[in-house]
Amino acid sequence: MITFFVETDQEHHKILTALFGAPIQQVDEVIYFLKRPSAPPVLSDLNYRGKVAWGNMKAPFLESLLIRMSSLYMPYFLDDTTWPDSIRKDFSGKLHRFMAYLTDARYKAIGQTVLYIPSEDLSRPVEDMAKDKDLVERLEAAMVHWIRQIKEMLSSLDSIEMPEKAGPLDEIHFWNDRCKDLSGVKVQLDSVVVKKMSDVLEHAKSSYIGRFNRLAHEIQDGSQQAESNKHYLSLLQEPCEELSKSSPDEMAGQLEHVLTLIRVVWNNSPYYNTRERVTGILRRVSTEVINVCQNVISIDDIFNGRCRSSIRTLEQCIDCSMAWKNIYKKAWDYLAHTARVHHKMSEQGWVLDVTTIFAELDAFTQRCKDLIEICNSQMYLNRFEPDGSSVERSVHWAWMEDGEQVPLPLFAGARGPEIARSMQELERVFSACLKDIGSNKQIISDNRSTQWLNEFRKFRMRVKDVEVMLTNIIDWSFETVRTVEEGVLLLSCFRRYANREMIRRIFDMKTVQQGLTMMYSRCSSAFYLLAWTSTQLD
Repeated sequence: MITFFVETDQEHHKILTALFGAPIQQVDEVIYFLKRPSAPPVLSDLNYRGKVAWGNMKAPFLESLLIRMSSLYMPYFLDDTTWPDSIRKDFSGKLHRFMAYLTDARYKAIGQTVLYIPSEDLSRPVEDMAKDKDLVERLEAAMVHWIRQIKEMLSSLDSIEMPEKAGPLDEIHFWNDRCKDLSGVKVQLDSVVVKKMSDVLEHAKSSYIGRFNRLAHEIQDGSQQAESNKHYLSLLQEPCEELSKSSPDEMAGQLEHVLTLIRVVWNNSPYYNTRERVTGILRRVSTEVINVCQNVISIDDIFNGRCRSSIRTLEQCIDCSMAWKNIYKKAWDYLAHTARVHHKMSEQGWVLDVTTIFAELDAFTQRCKDLIEICNSQMYLNRFEPDGSSVERSVHWAWMEDGEQVPLPLFAGARGPEIARSMQELERVFSACLKDIGSNKQIISDNRSTQWLNEFRKFRMRVKDVEVMLTNIIDWSFETVRTVEEGVLLLSCFRRYANREMIRRIFDMKTVQQGLTMMYSRCSSAFYLLAWTSTQLD
């Protein structure tokens, strides 16, 4: 088989392409030429007729194939009475089976369930059709496929499969689609053709009709359940849309309103009042809180030195997460949301799996704290301006703007150049450490990733090693200090690193030493002055 199609290259030019076989990329239309097995190896304009089949198909191809089969090939094959009965019976059975699977695949791709109804003449009396064994076999084959489709649909009613980051709006859309799908199947089951086929098989005492009727009744119940859930969850549609568009510092009031509406659904819905359902929707609210917060967190800003603004954003996200947990907790205490009021209004108590509701939110909160720790490490171990703005520093620091590094301080004294080289090596080690943990942004944003725990543990250990290096540098740099002025200048150079606990201890110790040295110097000067005065008086 050879196919011709138009594809678009990287420069958006349309190119006509020929290919042996079917294209693997998405295309809009395909023209195909299919060589029959009985065709000679070499074809020409004289012998190609009857040896090559050709045609075209447009995207979506399943729909195009279904339309072509239903409107062209199926009537042609089924209306042909020249075939022997045995061959015609076998071929039509396999053809109907293929059409059933093709119909199912075509509509399943768009989230719908459509029952394949074979093209049969059902105008005869039911009693006569029930005696036609070939017709009964074909109708049974179609019903077996319906049973499989309905079973698959019903099995998915209790298992709601959604993406990891699905929020409450995704749950609402799920039940809207489920209601539409079940209602569509219910309409098909109530159609005249399906009821006529059921009557024929019932008169024929088919072994499949009882199972089919039970499943049809379950579809009826499932449709009522989906319709009810859709109705009650529609109360959450507008508040959840506003929630998804808000910022972390605006969510507290909206979350309280959403929780109130969830309690209304719990109290009044005949199907959405189970603990599993309500726990699920509350967990999706927690996921929505995470989604809104992650939209305002910039991983690039964090690792590019915009530390103070990133810390403010991360603290807002932590406050938002804690606000949602506090709102849920207060639902047990305040009059409008207390569990006692709920117990009076509902037979079921408001006792839900809190761990499931907030597990991922707690992991996200801890991730924010880890990122704040990374920001703090940069602020005091790297030469980044914390707020990323233009700030005039003391004489030892240059002007800073937008998260770029400032120059090292000017270390005076005989060891000044060596101290500067040691500090540059320290910053190189810390930068490598920072680059390693920031290289995989995917695991940073994935709250369920266990790899992050290992990476952050390594980062902490390497930061401690950097702090030990810095304490050694500070201790070594004071070995050549001879005057109070030299010590004070050196202390001012290391002052910005003193926010770290380990560095603060040695910084305080050196400060005390310089203070004692200054006091000793002043006392010594006073003693010599007194001795000189006494000598002059004598």
